[in-house]
Amino acid sequence: MGNSTALKSNRNSQRGILRAAPFALLKAQEDECRRVSRELHDQLGQQLAILEVEMEMQMRVPRRDPQLAAWLAEMQRRVAALSQDVRRICRQLHPSILEDLGLVAALSCYCEDFERRSGVKTRFKYSGIPDFLPASISGCIYRVVQESLRNVEKHSGAKCAVVGLRGLPENIQVAVEDQGCGFDPAVGRRAGGLGLISIGERVRLLEGEHAIDSAPGKGTRIRLSIPLAVHSAKGAARTPIEEGTISRRTPFCAASRGGRLPRRRPDEFVAKPIGGGAV
Repeated sequence: MGNSTALKSNRNSQRGILRAAPFALLKAQEDECRRVSRELHDQLGQQLAILEVEMEMQMRVPRRDPQLAAWLAEMQRRVAALSQDVRRICRQLHPSILEDLGLVAALSCYCEDFERRSGVKTRFKYSGIPDFLPASISGCIYRVVQESLRNVEKHSGAKCAVVGLRGLPENIQVAVEDQGCGFDPAVGRRAGGLGLISIGERVRLLEGEHAIDSAPGKGTRIRLSIPLAVHSAKGAARTPIEEGTISRRTPFCAASRGGRLPRRRPDEFVAKPIGGGAV
């Protein structure tokens, strides 16, 4: 009897370790991304900033040789572009704005940057998002949107994309939609694409649900629902951020949008249920 109880306890302990392992792995990954981002910013980023200033000072010196002046101007342009690339990589590795200003601001800025870099018109709509979200939830949603838009750019051939975010008392609902070439989700699962696996694993670890609606020639919609009750801290502020979209009036990120996507209310982005879930 005693041996049986000990074995059962040992199995339960092992299961607990196995359940905790993915959390630990993701945390270690995020910590490493944060470290690399800071090193890039503090070392390479600062050196490039100094080089930009030095190049600007050289440009102010009158030059008799027009070829030399043109060369300096081109070098200054290249250094500025490289500096922007380093800042963009730092933001992708670790979006500090997520910690400083919250999920809505972080996704607004990411969608703006994604559109500018990829050329895919990207509309971001949100409503009812609490002014405080646990880091586990905001980090998960940010990474899922990031991976989803990366797939839009690489695989869909779409010219437009929509990111919808809605806060409810019991969960946060997210949808990323494009009108690209689409694919067969069953084939995608069998192929074992790391992006889709990563999305599913992140959502599962937060006890959420996700679904991929797609078909060849029909575009793709990725939907997820993350429960708040399991993760929200007691007494945390829950004042919702008012409904909005990216525009030139968005305080944390100016953006210009011109995509011809269906105009929908924010709740329509995530209205279709996931199985028996709430999304």
